[in-house]
Amino acid sequence: MAQNNQTISLDMEVIAENRKARFEYFILEEFEAGMVLLSSEVKSLRERKVNISDAYVIEKNSEIWLHNMHIAEYKAANRKNHKPKRERKLLLHKKEINKLIGQIKTAGITVVPLSIYFNDKGFAKTKIAIVKGKKLYDKRATIKQREWDREKTTIVGIILGGRLGYVLIYDPVLYISNPIEILKTWEGGMSFHGGAIGVLLAVIISCKRHNIPIFYALDLVSCGVPIGLFLGRIGNFINGELFGRVTTMPWGMVFPESGDNLLRHPSQLYEALFEGLLLFAVANSLFFLTRIRLYHGALTGIAVMWYGIARFFVEFFREPDYQIGYLWLDLTMGQLLSIPMVLLGMLVYLGALNLKFNTKSVT
Repeated sequence: MAQNNQTISLDMEVIAENRKARFEYFILEEFEAGMVLLSSEVKSLRERKVNISDAYVIEKNSEIWLHNMHIAEYKAANRKNHKPKRERKLLLHKKEINKLIGQIKTAGITVVPLSIYFNDKGFAKTKIAIVKGKKLYDKRATIKQREWDREKTTIVGIILGGRLGYVLIYDPVLYISNPIEILKTWEGGMSFHGGAIGVLLAVIISCKRHNIPIFYALDLVSCGVPIGLFLGRIGNFINGELFGRVTTMPWGMVFPESGDNLLRHPSQLYEALFEGLLLFAVANSLFFLTRIRLYHGALTGIAVMWYGIARFFVEFFREPDYQIGYLWLDLTMGQLLSIPMVLLGMLVYLGALNLKFNTKSVT
């Protein structure tokens, strides 16, 4: 039954969220309600075939009903399939029903669903809310605040993660002896692996804040991150930094930052190709052309494995960091850090298939 201001637990299976409602309205009070559903409707919910963006709550015969919620027909059902937009009765306590009826009849007030989910006992539930419409300037403020919250978390994650990763991994002695140097980001020194951890933490924080399944968000991030990697490597190439090893190949180039006039591999372009363009093509092709997007986390695992393998390979053509040089088995630091990335990506991919992260989704 219902409970006022019920907060959805992170381990519940969120099926759909009404983000439009949080943008269009001020949330005054929330309730949790059960739903009277047909078996075919429950099966469609399991497949996330539901839309509540245009749904709202009505009163009929002193009962509360959810109107205009669209649950797609279940393809495997028999001829007794349900009607997608039929009204569904909501189950609440009598006291809450009376309160909602009073609010529904109040001018300027409406009741809308905020989310659909399965609780830890497997029962379909909906969170509904008494809301009041926002004015235009309220909506603009909401947009700005929402965008800033997301950007702020990501920016902090990238900068802190990338900088601290470089400090701790690539030159800890220098920064321990001169801590003030840590703040001089304009002098260079950012680690991809540290930045990746920072972004991961930022995504987790944002997902928990907005009740979005983490692996669902990470799969989307995996489709867009390669663009940033591509542009970053192009920037490295333009700046003449992170250049390659000496080569006799006809496409070798001279990089003034190397301190010599020897031809070197343009390894930044190799990374831009393998870590950027190809990863972008593969990730987006898998997402849009296959059903792998239904197994949340699988695409993330593939992207992490791809990056780790690509980075390990390209490092054979890239000059290692001068302060570190070659390490175990003449491998570079980048290669050693790529090995656990490949293993982690493999675990995430297999976990997505075996543990069915695809059940944690939103529409």
